[in-house]
Amino acid sequence: MARDDVKRVPRKENVPAQPEVKVAAPAPKVKAKAPVKLHGKNGSKARVNHIGEGERRKAMSLEEAIEEMGTDRTYLTFLDAKTGAVNVLVRRNDGHFDLVEA
Repeated sequence: MARDDVKRVPRKENVPAQPEVKVAAPAPKVKAKAPVKLHGKNGSKARVNHIGEGERRKAMSLEEAIEEMGTDRTYLTFLDAKTGAVNVLVRRNDGHFDLVEA
């Protein structure tokens, strides 16, 4: 009998039985929270300023953005000249700045 005539049968491996999977009960229904009411400083309805994507932003350095803010603005959104990313420069109450990089 030649070796080519022998039929090979794969070994049966000892595979442990799989444990039963228990299905959790569906989560109870939760009532929706009331919408958040935003109020301005004087108690009036807060204003939300939407900035459109179509608006062009001037690419500038951080130093240019600080100069652009002047003393009357609390924040400025600008394009970073080096990375092209949108950044937000925020004036803090203590006179320093926070830079939010996107």
